Amino acid sequence: MFYNFLLLVILISNGIDGYRKRDSDDELYEIRIFENAPSGTKATPNEAFDRALRERKTCFAQMDSDVEWIEFDPGLSMFITTQDVPATARSMQHASLHLMCASNQMRSINFAIHVTRRNRHPPKFSQESYHFYVPVSLQPGSEVGRVHVIDHDPIIYNSQVRLNIVEKETYWSADTKNGSILVRSPMTTLELFKPYNVQLVAIDFGSPQLFSLVNVTIVPVSITRPFNVRVNVANTGYQIFEWDSPEYGIADKFRLTIQRNRVVVHTQEVDGQDNMAMTKQNFHPGTDYSIVVTAIDIEGETPSEPHKFSVIGTNFECEGQCSEGGVPMCFYGKFHKIEQFRDKTGLHCLCYDGFSSPQCDTLEACPRERVFENFGVLDWPETSVNKSIALPCPYNFDGRHLARKCLWDSENEFARWENVSHSDVCRKQSTVLVHLGMLANFVEREAQRVSGFSAAQQFLDNLLVVPAFSPNVSTSHFDAKIAEHTAQLLDTLFSRNMSEISGNTTMVKQQLVDYVHRFSQRLPVPYTLESPKGGLQIKTFQWELQAENFPMVVGRRCYLHLPKNTYDTDNVRVICIKNTTVFPVLNGMNPVMSVEMDLKARIPPGGKVLIAIRPFNHTINHTCAFYDSKGIY
Repeated sequence: MFYNFLLLVILISNGIDGYRKRDSDDELYEIRIFENAPSGTKATPNEAFDRALRERKTCFAQMDSDVEWIEFDPGLSMFITTQDVPATARSMQHASLHLMCASNQMRSINFAIHVTRRNRHPPKFSQESYHFYVPVSLQPGSEVGRVHVIDHDPIIYNSQVRLNIVEKETYWSADTKNGSILVRSPMTTLELFKPYNVQLVAIDFGSPQLFSLVNVTIVPVSITRPFNVRVNVANTGYQIFEWDSPEYGIADKFRLTIQRNRVVVHTQEVDGQDNMAMTKQNFHPGTDYSIVVTAIDIEGETPSEPHKFSVIGTNFECEGQCSEGGVPMCFYGKFHKIEQFRDKTGLHCLCYDGFSSPQCDTLEACPRERVFENFGVLDWPETSVNKSIALPCPYNFDGRHLARKCLWDSENEFARWENVSHSDVCRKQSTVLVHLGMLANFVEREAQRVSGFSAAQQFLDNLLVVPAFSPNVSTSHFDAKIAEHTAQLLDTLFSRNMSEISGNTTMVKQQLVDYVHRFSQRLPVPYTLESPKGGLQIKTFQWELQAENFPMVVGRRCYLHLPKNTYDTDNVRVICIKNTTVFPVLNGMNPVMSVEMDLKARIPPGGKVLIAIRPFNHTINHTCAFYDSKGIY
């Protein structure tokens, strides 16, 4: 006991022997407290003193000093002011800390109490967060990644930084000296491509002690990121990028992602054996572009760091081989020599408008297109770029044509048709419908002359020559709406009492009957048309060879049942007309039914056609008859 006391006395007597005396380990120790610090303020040990205290945190410590406004709290292992730091306090004072540890080990540390200017600048990380992709097989002690910390405080000791992981971490540790994050234990048990988050703290050694936090994401991977991503050429017409393969793992493919102002403008995938890719995008000149090259294998994918680049508006020339549709696409080859770009598909060229393929030997064309316009439905055939084609207007009587050009969209690089929706060259459907309605109203007038019927007949004759009702014109399509209005006008004409029309109506009757037959020939097969008043019905259908035929009802007044066809398939057109005085030899109450065939097929031997008509009288049922090679009976 006496010897221990003697040793303590010797240590105390030899403790303080000068300004910042170095201990046996040749370290310099001091604590820092800012000017006018209030009572209860924690002082900051310098890096060496902080390390010494951490190493001996289980020892009992006692401070020996003439400074009355600060003391050491052994429970917290901190130096804390017991009163406000006097304004007259000297900037540098001295003290000793006596440490009594286990096994009767004793040590005294001489240190300086440094009154400093207030620390106002916390350390800052160079990024808001960090993301590291790490090979899962990386050995302990290897570097995962590195963070950078900056402290702009002009006082050097205020800008010294210690780096730690906030919570206890099994797999990783931080190196204060160079900002490295190191592997602490093997990661083979971790899930591939699953992000693991840790938080780093950077603490300076000023007073008061300031700090910053940053989130770090670590992803164990089977393939590392591509590196050294670079731009060979980037202009407004095409771009060529290069990169080095991942140092760990083998890529099945690479994905290029180009962004502008953080918005993805293009993605493209290339083979995993490639280290160069060409994109033909019409980018605007600017400096706000970036590219990420992502390495992909069967387990997952690892992106490179974003590489910023600029797009310029000028091209450069080189010698090469191209068809007459383009010029060579140039890039910087080996030894930075300008030459024509070549990849697995061969040499590449820059094509003039309308040409495509690597050698620009393909002339593009606008595809076949069916358009529905207010002037009718038109089928535009495939047409080469910069060529025009003219089609007949669907509803014009005068043979007028509408021309349309195949254009080249240079921005999106594809052929497109010229917009003709607002063209006034062709007659609109609405115009035809209005004219048919006006004629129907006109012929219903009581005081009517033959000339009025002739005017209506003239318009109807013209209607049969328009492309929409011409069977020989394939670019226009049958118009059901106009057909319905035509049936309404025909019904009105047939319903008039011809004896009330002034003038000779013989020709009018003949033309009217002839027209309704010609009109039925323009209807598609199969098709059913009925006038709004029910006075005219037309039905077309196919009489198929060797097929069973079913009864065919045409409106409410006419009925037809054909026998089995043993000749050729034919189209049948049935017309059912409400009679008035057009057929004067018949009863005006009975309808008139007409049956025509396009190929004039004959009735098979032994076959009979069943015909039935019903008068416009609800009390009388159908009257039936048979027709065969012998006639009607």
